[in-house]
Amino acid sequence: ESMNLLNNDSYANAASNAINGYLTEKQFNVKALEGSTQINDVVTLQNEIAGQEEDLSYIASLSFGADVYIKFSVDIRHSQILANLSAYESTSGRMLGTQTSTVNDNGTRKEELIASAMHKALPGLLRKVQAYWDADSQFGTPYKLILYFNGDFSNLDVAHSRVSTLLKQQFVKIQTNAMTDKTSEYTIYVNSQDCGDSYEVYNALRAALGSSFEVKKRSLVQRLLIVELY
Repeated sequence: ESMNLLNNDSYANAASNAINGYLTEKQFNVKALEGSTQINDVVTLQNEIAGQEEDLSYIASLSFGADVYIKFSVDIRHSQILANLSAYESTSGRMLGTQTSTVNDNGTRKEELIASAMHKALPGLLRKVQAYWDADSQFGTPYKLILYFNGDFSNLDVAHSRVSTLLKQQFVKIQTNAMTDKTSEYTIYVNSQDCGDSYEVYNALRAALGSSFEVKKRSLVQRLLIVELY
């Protein structure tokens, strides 16, 4: 028999607080989605890229400029508390690692048991995340780029190919995440000394593409750029 404990707000808060507290203690900059204003901002951004991504956790992490976001669940199975943690890279949605842990239900308050299970799982998860960071650090800071091809292009395949070539010339590394006839989604890696924020990355993007396309920004939010090409 299994029961998801996060259907209870008190248990969900205990899990979230345990994760946030542990990461803060380890001197990570922790950002949580709180308050109606932040939620509305995230929903607005979600609508902006409708058809691209429906995961609010993913969208929130981009809007906050986070490098990584963590999802969690807690279940009780046969008198044990089971914690499941998964970490994802914000700019690409790539899974960086998962970790599970169990603690015995010894009659202690469920909130304390949940916190204990989270604290037990987090060190292993962070080691997996750090391994990805160590491997990717040579490429610079990642940003998510969504391009809309809204112009009257005679050959969209040629336009996509031209964009890819120009991006590779401008940035340290690019990774194609998804592509349709009218859209492209990339993770682009930039030298933080050259581009310190999304607006500077946008200026670099205009410099790269401006000779071949008319470039218009639709939205610039932390690690996310949404741009139209004509």
